[in-house]
Amino acid sequence: MELDEKVTILENDLAIIKTTIKDVLVALKEDMLRDHNPLGAPKLSDQRTVNDRPVIVVSS
Repeated sequence: MELDEKVTILENDLAIIKTTIKDVLVALKEDMLRDHNPLGAPKLSDQRTVNDRPVIVVSS
């Protein structure tokens, strides 16, 4: 396999990984907006307040 082919394959893999990460972040942001944070604490008393929640910014 030539170096150019390997570089092309890696670039394509990287593009797929970036898209997947973006999709996961968008889904997490949507869940957080619905007050359903799959990464958060199970009990309401353990959850963060509005002021100390992390902000997820997704750009394209």
